Amino acid sequence: MFSIHRHHRLVERLTRSHEPVAQAGPFTLHWLNPPGGADRDIEPELMVVHDLHLSEIDNNVGKHIRHSLIPMLASTRHRFGMDLPVWGVWEKEPHALFNQLMTITLYSVHADPYTCSRWFYRNTLKALREPPGDIDPTDFIQPFSVIYRRVRELRRGESLLDAGTCHGFLPLLLSADLPATGHPSPQLVGLDIEEFFIQAARKYAEEQGISGADFLAADLFDPRVEFLPRFDTVTAIHLLEHLDSDTAARALDVLWKRTAQRLIINVPIEETPDPYFGHCQRFDVGRLADMGERLGGHSTTFEDHGAWLVVDR
Repeated sequence: MFSIHRHHRLVERLTRSHEPVAQAGPFTLHWLNPPGGADRDIEPELMVVHDLHLSEIDNNVGKHIRHSLIPMLASTRHRFGMDLPVWGVWEKEPHALFNQLMTITLYSVHADPYTCSRWFYRNTLKALREPPGDIDPTDFIQPFSVIYRRVRELRRGESLLDAGTCHGFLPLLLSADLPATGHPSPQLVGLDIEEFFIQAARKYAEEQGISGADFLAADLFDPRVEFLPRFDTVTAIHLLEHLDSDTAARALDVLWKRTAQRLIINVPIEETPDPYFGHCQRFDVGRLADMGERLGGHSTTFEDHGAWLVVDR
């Protein structure tokens, strides 16, 4: 993956003798070694070039990858009828391919990875704070701006655990709402299984002087989760669809045990689970209602940019 801005001299030299193979969104495909080229002993190799600036690095890089780069790669594979190393990863673990493309795109924009991460958080959080207009369903920020606003309305008390926090955007946004109480420990905790995401969120919080939010890399079934305190509000935003049915039920039990007042669940409503996002199953309001009743609290469900389950003790 190359940035046309950061690697402009290299890109110009490498692409001088070859026309682009394909172009979609901010991405262009070029052959480094085309099929049937002069050096037949070297496997054909593609180069991906993008024209994204630091100011454009935000969570919508995922939108460009899912709706531009991945379809373009699929079309190229079909067009040339050939397999490249990436195709094996694609077919076995499409979610791993998506994450890999997301990461290498983000960190190709600048030589310093912390600069890339800082701009990614700064740009995404700024966009999430802006009032949403007409929502583009393919956007990776606008729908979550609406979802996070609803969480802010629904939350109870001061402490909150965000399970499956991913990049930690929700705790970072809510940290601005914390009163200056001198609470001895973070009142907002983001939990995720991906160590890389947690380290990045923690680094950004430290750089910005955010003391009310902390992040923990752990599976929901990690013994460390059992030793967490109960939180006034526990959230799981776009988490359960990543789990199979049995694991999702177990996860809901763990979340309920950590809930002191209110549990808030949001899942996307899909015709078919998207494997590139790691989705394993589909949900609707009726299914969430059944899951909520099993917990034994007072539960309500509704639709608004996905299906919601709210359970109170």
